[in-house]
Amino acid sequence: MRRVVNRDRTKLAALFIAGVTTITLADDFRTLRGKEYKNATVTRIEADGIVLKTKAGISKVFFVELPEDVQQRFHYDDPAKVEAERAAKTAALQRAKGDERTQQRADKEQKARAILTKTGEEFEAAESRAAQAYRNSWKGSLSGQVFVGTKGGENVKLGARQVSLFDRDALAILAAGLKAFADVRSEQLELDIAAAEEEGEAGGSGAEQARAEEESAKARGAEAKAAEQRAKETKESLAGNMERGFGSSDSVTARNAAVAAANQAGEVAKAAEGDLDAAREARNRAREAADAARARIESLRAEQAYILL
Repeated sequence: MRRVVNRDRTKLAALFIAGVTTITLADDFRTLRGKEYKNATVTRIEADGIVLKTKAGISKVFFVELPEDVQQRFHYDDPAKVEAERAAKTAALQRAKGDERTQQRADKEQKARAILTKTGEEFEAAESRAAQAYRNSWKGSLSGQVFVGTKGGENVKLGARQVSLFDRDALAILAAGLKAFADVRSEQLELDIAAAEEEGEAGGSGAEQARAEEESAKARGAEAKAAEQRAKETKESLAGNMERGFGSSDSVTARNAAVAAANQAGEVAKAAEGDLDAAREARNRAREAADAARARIESLRAEQAYILL
């Protein structure tokens, strides 16, 4: 018998604890605009707000309308704030990467200039040696004709044209130096191409994100308009009842609540329309940035191909 009594007591204690955890105590809520919900009970917590039950009826209050301490109480993270923090972190990483790429580009440019300077000096030295050797050698004469071969295979005869002769070693030095310069310059262009590709990817991803935000704004707007319509219908119905003499103090309170709900839904719909316009503008800007990046990549690739010829 004692064991049965203890078991029953345990069950009663468990039910008592479970009951306590499901009870939501009434509280007062005040929005940032000063609207108050006295002795309100939170009946549901949603992603963007809380549903309150008061004597006037049931109302939904968005977290963005509530003070920060209330938002923290319900573990709400403002999407705009989260997005701003994410964007700031991404921008910081991009700046750091851009600074590193800029430094690499400057180093390669300095290296390319050094190559050209050294190549010029070595070419002039080789030409000087060749000229000195010519002055010390036996003099002869050079005669003949000069032809220029075109890509079409035609030979163009040059008559009465001055011809300059260069030392073979000097030309080899010049060719090697120009090849080294072209390689460094190509690497430098690769950095610019990589940056343009990242800009293009960012533009594409920004366009996709803006499209998702646009769809979300459309959905919020449609939901808010539907809620506004329902609230207006409720208000009209209650007003009709009151005109026919079926009104009461509770009816007046419910009608006032319906009017407030309709106004609130209208504000949400208007905000959603603003978000929709902003998302469309953001998507257009992202597309323009992606198109500009693609055009820049094509230009840089063409310049790189020309240098490596």
